[in-house]
Order: sequence, then structure tokens, then C-alpha cells
Amino acid sequence: NYYNDNGSHPGNLTVFKDQLYFTTEQGMLYKTDGTAAGTTIVDAWDYSRITNLNVAGDYLYYYKGGDGQLYRTNGTTLTNISMPVEPADIYFNSVYTAGGTLYLLNARSYFQKIKLYARAADGSAWTLLKESEAPTYGDQKLDHFTAVGNKLFFSFRINLSDGIDTDN
Repeated sequence: NYYNDNGSHPGNLTVFKDQLYFTTEQGMLYKTDGTAAGTTIVDAWDYSRITNLNVAGDYLYYYKGGDGQLYRTNGTTLTNISMPVEPADIYFNSVYTAGGTLYLLNARSYFQKIKLYARAADGSAWTLLKESEAPTYGDQKLDHFTAVGNKLFFSFRINLSDGIDTDN
């Protein structure tokens, strides 16, 4: 425990197939039925954290920060999921789900270029939904993601260097 024995700090609580999945500060992904005997380690990462737990279809998806990979589990097996990341897209942000669709947000240079992708949970290819580049001396933000049924809603804001902002 590299956090000086201050506890495991469970987080990312996610219900999947009647089990509670959660992560710890030490890079562990657990599942539990609520009993000590029914609590097991699903995956572990020694040098970083597991984050972004999301359910789409019959899978639980999560991101392992240290190796920069997206994974999924059906509750028993783990699979690495390829991400549509170009070498310059160095800033992975988040994974979201709505209905049976998985959404991935990544960017370059702290949101100077944003890409939002979608992929059906059945394993089809990634589709680029939105790509935006910030204006010179401006910035942009894509956030406030909320799933309602099969739709994903979000806000998109561009801050321009001339002081005039736009919201979408």
C-alpha cells in the first residue's frame, strides 16, 4: 500500500450482473456479492489506477491508466479493447455508455483538439462523432455527460481569445 496504510479508498462503485464492482487506490478492481467470501479481485494494476467503469450490453468496461488500455469483462473473462487513438492523441479523458453504445473521449494537448467516438457494445468499429480544434489562444471543453435511455447528452463550450464564448 503506497498510500501509507490510510485505507483502500474504494471508488467507481458500479453494479453489473448482480455484483458490485469497485476500484481501490492501489490499482485493484474487485467484485463482490456483499460477503467476504464473495469478494474477489477481477484485475490489478500495480503502478496506476483502474477508472471509468461503465456498463454497456453484457460487458463492464474500464480503463487502466498505466498501460493506457481499455478493457471489458463479462464477469468471468477479460478482453483488451482497441481504442481509436492516434499517436498525438495523448490525453485520454473518459468512457461513457448510453443504451448499448460505448463512447470514448480523447484529446490532444489538454483539449486543444477533442475527438468523441462511439462503438456498439457488440464490437463493431469505432465511429468518429465529433472532432473539434480550439481556436488559437482559445480553449474548449466537452463535459457534463448524461445518459438518458439510448441517448448521450453533453455540453460543448469554446472560449475564444476575443472574449466571445459559444455554447453548444
